[in-house]
Amino acid sequence: MNDFESFPIVGEAAFELLKNSGLKGFSCDRREYPTHVSMSSVWLFLFDRNVLRVTSEMHDLKDWDEVGSIVVDVVPLTDDLPQMIELPCSWGG
Repeated sequence: MNDFESFPIVGEAAFELLKNSGLKGFSCDRREYPTHVSMSSVWLFLFDRNVLRVTSEMHDLKDWDEVGSIVVDVVPLTDDLPQMIELPCSWGG
């Protein structure tokens, strides 16, 4: 088993925003390949009208190893965002 280094959380303020505002709904982007379909982004719509975009980045290392990073961005609420699937009121507890 490989040893892994600890790393700082980039975008930690975005997670704090999610915790404080609450999740209103979500959306997913799909990326289509010749052999399969995969998800490319998750969009989290918050009650305070902010939107968090969660994506992943893969980085190739030597000897067929890869390391992935989760990227969280706060994006403006605009008309060109994917259509939101609203969560039911019972979802929040």
